[in-house]
Amino acid sequence: AGGACVSSVDGYQVRGAFSGVVYLDTNGNGTQDGAETGIESATVVITDALGNTYTVTTLADGSYLQAGVPAGPATVEITAGLPAGAVQTEGTNPNTVTVAGGSSVSSLDGYQVRGTITGVVYLDTNGNGTQDGAETGIESATVVIT
Repeated sequence: AGGACVSSVDGYQVRGAFSGVVYLDTNGNGTQDGAETGIESATVVITDALGNTYTVTTLADGSYLQAGVPAGPATVEITAGLPAGAVQTEGTNPNTVTVAGGSSVSSLDGYQVRGTITGVVYLDTNGNGTQDGAETGIESATVVIT
């Protein structure tokens, strides 16, 4: 007698994980030194090889973790939560990494908040160490900031 044949194919993939730390690089040397703290509440968006996105927020120590990422290239981007004026000193943003099944990929991203130096070079005609009303600036002076 005739019977129906039913078959099934099931595929499985071992997924990986992506972790990282976003930190405040206070001395600007591109390395997280002992006293340099993480940046809490930064938003990190991970786009996996299949086009899925995961949005994670850094913890108090600046760390984050996303498990279950498919194997293949993934893009990681810090999109919000960095201090105003922060300049990246370690890592790249965005960054593309390759996630391998059953393993973890990690990233360090350091940022330094930079300031502005301003000043006036003037002729102190009375020598009192203070720029008084009639004492004018010195035009075209070269100032070296180290």
